Amino acid sequence: DCDVPDVLPVAYYDLSRIHAFNPRGKNAYVRYPDMSVLRANEILSLLSGIAALRSHFTNTFRPDRFLIFSSRHTLACKLSTEDDPWPCRRVLHQRWLEVWGCTDERVADVLGWLNTLETHLLRTPTKGACKPCERWMHAKIKKERKDLWSNLPKFFNLVCFGVRCSLTCSLWSFRLS
Repeated sequence: DCDVPDVLPVAYYDLSRIHAFNPRGKNAYVRYPDMSVLRANEILSLLSGIAALRSHFTNTFRPDRFLIFSSRHTLACKLSTEDDPWPCRRVLHQRWLEVWGCTDERVADVLGWLNTLETHLLRTPTKGACKPCERWMHAKIKKERKDLWSNLPKFFNLVCFGVRCSLTCSLWSFRLS
């Protein structure tokens, strides 16, 4: 209504995190949006965006996909041998499985979960992994968060509302550090 399309990705993402279908009064921390202000095409964008965001997240961060073998990275692994070019992968994978299985909130607030995950991993180093491998994992999480932010207009199909992807990427860069 105010003709500021560049706030739409943040607004749609925020709406996607609201538990609209939780029975009132069950949880004091749950926010209830007034969906009556949204038009049909806006609700469709919201629902399809939620599905696209969650699908992308699940496909990207599933434990069997996130720590895929990277020959470029194995050159940096301090524990690599001829027989095992990336021994840290097993340790990082086990850690990822532990973190992956500990919360259902990862799907409800993808970016918040990644931020919490990154903070948690930074506070508690992974035993048995070398520093370059840990730094690689942190950098990969940060890159994926940035990619998710920049793809919000695509996920929520906001181009039809006048959102330009290049603007939103630079507009949100302050939130990533």
